Amino acid sequence: MGIATGFKWILSFCMLIVPIAITLGVLFPLQRAHTSGGGSGSFLGDGGFGGTGPGAGPPKPKNNNVELATACTQFADLGNPLRYNWAKGQQQYTFNPNQWGLTDSTKSGMCMDVLFNNNGTYSKPELAPPFQVTWQYSPAPAGQNNVHAFANIKLEKVFPKQLSTIKKLYVDFEWKYVMGNDNSTASESSTLATKSVNTNVAIDMFADSSSDTSKNNEKAAFEIMIWFAAIGSSAHVIGQDTTSIVKTLALADATTGTQVTFDLYADKHPTTKQFVMTWKAQEITEKFHGDVYPLIDYILTAGNSSYPTSDDYLGSFGMGTEAYDSPSNVTFYCPDFAVNVE
Repeated sequence: MGIATGFKWILSFCMLIVPIAITLGVLFPLQRAHTSGGGSGSFLGDGGFGGTGPGAGPPKPKNNNVELATACTQFADLGNPLRYNWAKGQQQYTFNPNQWGLTDSTKSGMCMDVLFNNNGTYSKPELAPPFQVTWQYSPAPAGQNNVHAFANIKLEKVFPKQLSTIKKLYVDFEWKYVMGNDNSTASESSTLATKSVNTNVAIDMFADSSSDTSKNNEKAAFEIMIWFAAIGSSAHVIGQDTTSIVKTLALADATTGTQVTFDLYADKHPTTKQFVMTWKAQEITEKFHGDVYPLIDYILTAGNSSYPTSDDYLGSFGMGTEAYDSPSNVTFYCPDFAVNVE
């Protein structure tokens, strides 16, 4: 069956979640209302394969309420400033379940939740609202694309920027993966593979010699990824099975001083023909606070004619999880995410 319509989905960011029953293609999480100043949480529509989803609609009231926005559609535009409030000086983000790999025969699906402040302010100018996705997909038939979605948060109103003008790309995030729907449980990222889960957690960027084209993820000449987790036997970066490691670099976490080591793989995407460069962390990294631009700078200065140069434009920046397959519900939870471009 296709992705189920009518998901009963109001997922909790609180620490109290009632145990829930799961059936294939249907999720039944329960949510307590979230308030700040006396308001109540909300439920934003649902939808199935091909649905337009939430993100459009009348503007949200500007008040001190905290509102849970939900999308179970194939695509959505949660955070769109035409509807959602962003205070002046607050970095804007949009959220999209981005179930681009769905087909009519895809079993089960995904729901995404974002906890917005209706007054449009957060504790730091760069801080994003907390978000999570719960999903379950059956593996695609052999020889077919097995990535069903890239649920992500996207940085808005910053790019495109010529790469030569960027000096730092500071990211600050924490995330975890758990089986089921309860984000209050301890992280299970390191054991998901033993439970037949295939997924990753990554930053995804696109670049091109044209400022306009760099904003188009399908037409941009280059894709640059930074993987912080590769979980399961299917989670291979482009080039991992066809080439060898190009370079190994370590970045220091500015808060803890911990070194995170990345291996660079590079090859042409077999379908899009974009040239893809991926820095893959050697170990699962659930927390990172630091500048990732040195990874991009190496690419720009490597002298490889297949790579982008500092004259090219970085057109988009997103972070999220690629959902391959899982036999039961699994939840990606990101309570802390911020980006600062200098």
